[in-house]
Amino acid sequence: MSAMRPAGYSDDDEDEWGDSHQSYFDSDKTPKPSTDPPHPADLVGSSDANEIRRHKAMGQVRQDFYQYEAVPDPHDSRQRAAVRTSFIEAILNGNLEQMDRDLASGLITVNVELNTFEGTNPIFMACNTAQKEVLKYLLSKDASLAPDPMGSTPVMALVSAVGLTSQMEDFERRIVDCLDILRSSRPDSLDVNQRSSQRMTALMFAAKAGRTKVVDKLIQMKANLDLRDSQEWTALCFAVDAGHGHVARVLLNAGADPDFPTRDGMLAADLASARGQNDLRNMILSFSEQKPLVTAPKPRTVPETVTLRKFSGLDNVLMGLNLSEYMHLFQDHALTLEQFLTLTEDELLEIGISKVGVRKQIMDCICDLHKADWQRSSLAKVSSKDKQRKIFFTCPDCISMTANMAEHLKYLSSTLEFLTKQISEHPEILSLGQDVGNVSFLLTTLGKFKQNLGLLTRRYREFDQLLRSKEKTHSYQPASLIVPLVPTKSSWKRTITFNVTVIAGIGLLTLYLFRRFH
Repeated sequence: MSAMRPAGYSDDDEDEWGDSHQSYFDSDKTPKPSTDPPHPADLVGSSDANEIRRHKAMGQVRQDFYQYEAVPDPHDSRQRAAVRTSFIEAILNGNLEQMDRDLASGLITVNVELNTFEGTNPIFMACNTAQKEVLKYLLSKDASLAPDPMGSTPVMALVSAVGLTSQMEDFERRIVDCLDILRSSRPDSLDVNQRSSQRMTALMFAAKAGRTKVVDKLIQMKANLDLRDSQEWTALCFAVDAGHGHVARVLLNAGADPDFPTRDGMLAADLASARGQNDLRNMILSFSEQKPLVTAPKPRTVPETVTLRKFSGLDNVLMGLNLSEYMHLFQDHALTLEQFLTLTEDELLEIGISKVGVRKQIMDCICDLHKADWQRSSLAKVSSKDKQRKIFFTCPDCISMTANMAEHLKYLSSTLEFLTKQISEHPEILSLGQDVGNVSFLLTTLGKFKQNLGLLTRRYREFDQLLRSKEKTHSYQPASLIVPLVPTKSSWKRTITFNVTVIAGIGLLTLYLFRRFH
């Protein structure tokens, strides 16, 4: 019995199906589905008609009902997206055969842009997941090791790769193996000291992640230990800030310099102190002490007798900065606080402070002192003396006030001198921060200063004239001082007359008494 024909067909009609329809209706002859792994685009189920239309839309023609042969269309974005998705999954799963098929389709290249969480291209994905075999495969296909748009390199992606915490040791070993693969395959083009857009290196990323073996491997690959990023942080700073003491020890043993300050003037030991890790701080200081300090304090002889002295304002400033060991440098040059406030970095270098971090700390302090707000507490304190007569202070109080003004003017002069020297040596200062304030605004502010200075000059002249007019009438000698009077002609006459009168009186009294009793 012949098979039933679809509606519209006679038993004698031939059609394009031929005898192949027998295999469709006869269950014992139904062809088996393809054993190849399904394409990601084929994972969505559909009806038979929709399935056929979907495959035609993807540029595929039917060989039989279950199997389709891909016809690549380089202009079909949907087909390229499907192959790209397949390629991503193959990289993550380490499926080299699928990667081969996807590359053979001609729709993608080994450097195709992927822009996934794991990386921007296949080589970055392989490095981010530490896939050794995938990395070998991509390098054999001449995959590029060029940095991404942010300046990060595949080596940076590799040393920052994220693995399971429970398998961290094995994962770190995989990273080291991948570094060996990169070095052996591209010995000439691999640069472990390449910088990112933030001027970070692979060693900084590895130190920040706390990967001791990776750090040790990068050191073997001639990584520079003391390169600094945009914030002047070294790999040692990143290790210390993240609390990785074991990585810090590896870096220090390899020769990392612990005395490089950050842009904020912090040393590696300071970062450890900020985290409360005193053991790590002491370890860093021990390495720092093994090296000759650039500005080690000069040996000073200790006198047999210790004399107490009053600390000056400059001494107090240095002690507040924890720089009391440098006091002798300023004392040797007889510098006062107002002179200290006018120093430049070059002048600090001249007096013997060669350490960069110390100079920066002092310069920051000088700038802060000049920018400090005026405080009313700096005025001389006086107490009420005679409220009934409306007298609230004495002449010594006036002296205190004028001395206070003189001190203020002295430091104001230091500020002007400091600004003049700094701008003369570094005129680019005037180009910085012009979105907030420019030179014209600076001149306006200086004009207000000049106006107030003129008012101060007038007040000074008025006060000076007043004091000079009162100087003779209000000059009192202290009671403890006896000043001898200079004798004059009239005073001599008065003295002689007084003496003659006294003598005559005594003589008359004597004569009267003599006559009475004799």
